[in-house]
Amino acid sequence: MLLSLLLGACGGDGAADDGATVVVSTSILGDVVTEILGDGATVVTIIPPGTDPHEFQLSSAAAAQIGSADLVVLNGLGLDSAVAEVAASAAADGVPVLEIAPLVDPLPFAGDAHADEEDGDHAEDEEGLDPHFWHDPWRMAVAVERIVEALIEHVDGVDPEAVEARAGDYTAEMLAVDEELAAAFFSVPAGQRVMVTNHDALGYLADRYDIQVLGVVIPGGELGEPSSAELKELVDTLRSSQVRAIFADAVNSTALAEAVAAELGDQIEVISLFTDSLDPDGGPAATYLGMLRYNGEAVLDTMR
Repeated sequence: MLLSLLLGACGGDGAADDGATVVVSTSILGDVVTEILGDGATVVTIIPPGTDPHEFQLSSAAAAQIGSADLVVLNGLGLDSAVAEVAASAAADGVPVLEIAPLVDPLPFAGDAHADEEDGDHAEDEEGLDPHFWHDPWRMAVAVERIVEALIEHVDGVDPEAVEARAGDYTAEMLAVDEELAAAFFSVPAGQRVMVTNHDALGYLADRYDIQVLGVVIPGGELGEPSSAELKELVDTLRSSQVRAIFADAVNSTALAEAVAAELGDQIEVISLFTDSLDPDGGPAATYLGMLRYNGEAVLDTMR
């Protein structure tokens, strides 16, 4: 499936004409699209790094950018719902919109907790499907293929050979990171490949590297507070396991995770990962590939 990208033909920098604009919802997809198009293209990322996409509020200026774009690239499945609502109106006026997550064989949330909620950011997810696909590099590689197809079809001035070449190089680098992480994770005994998360954002990481998620502090992600019974069950699970960390998101509150960790004394620490956004401060997780390495190494350090 990826052979055409990995063997992409050589060409120019893949830039679109100066007047062409590609609008992207999240910082993660914004970085990926920029890598594919090159520096000469205008790529506008609506949700900036360091911002929780579930809680993002769209400005009128951002809405105008979506309405005038040559192409809009969304994550989809409820993650970037504020952007998606405006993009739906723009699509009705003829703006091409590409929604990625439904195209990469999305997984259900663990326990399908989201599907039972009556309201909240994930309330309209398609049958409780998990939008956090980017934690699986192979699914992101498929996303790159879909993005390349949309860029070539809809963005005037794009050189197809150049875009395919850039995408091929980028995909090869992405899968090389995956190979490194897979080798490291699968060198850890299966019984030690376990983790606990603050919310349901790392299901694809767990699926890709055969990690058992023993528990989630906030069932259903950002949708609500866990019950006292759920917290007690989680504390009991952690107390009887060898898990040494709860993984939280760097852009969300870790208060509940810290409270759970406090119940266990020095046994558990709370470690922040970049799960829904890139690092806004230019650290190791400031790019998508950097985020893959940063998160993977942080999780591995607790398993060895």
